[in-house]
Amino acid sequence: MKKKAPLAKNASARTLAKRVWESLRLQPDPVPRLLWRISAYRMLKRGKPWESIRQDALERAGQKCDICGAATPPLFCHERWHYDEKRGTATLYGFQIVCDPCNWATHIGLAGVRGHAEEALAQLCRVNSISRKQAQVLKRRAMETWKKRNQMQWKIALMPKLAERYPQLRPLAGGAYIGL
Repeated sequence: MKKKAPLAKNASARTLAKRVWESLRLQPDPVPRLLWRISAYRMLKRGKPWESIRQDALERAGQKCDICGAATPPLFCHERWHYDEKRGTATLYGFQIVCDPCNWATHIGLAGVRGHAEEALAQLCRVNSISRKQAQVLKRRAMETWKKRNQMQWKIALMPKLAERYPQLRPLAGGAYIGL
């Protein structure tokens, strides 16, 4: 059996860091400024179509936070978006139920603006079993990502399976460009 050549020290460290980052249960998810008002929640105006999506997500989550398991209200239906920075595409691919502290940690930039930064950092530490210093690194990286995403034009997309499950979301699949 042929041995694999070792990776360069820096490449190995980057690979390990990426694997660790991806394995975290709770991560900040910076929404580009241009997309702050683009959401299924806003499009459906919190009416019956949105409530049916939220109820479905709550049932799938067992009426508790998908991330930490808390059942304490309020529980939010968080939209899951994938940001393809190479293609400039923001794709809605799912929904997850999150508690208030996990919601603040996910929206860590907004948490800072609204006075919940400490709560967000504490939740990142608690859920991921990491130190405060490591949580601050997550926050810093998220804010760097956010700044980079703010320089881009975005096209909105919808995962086909989501459009099948929730036909009320199909207007999001129109591929509108949101740009600078």
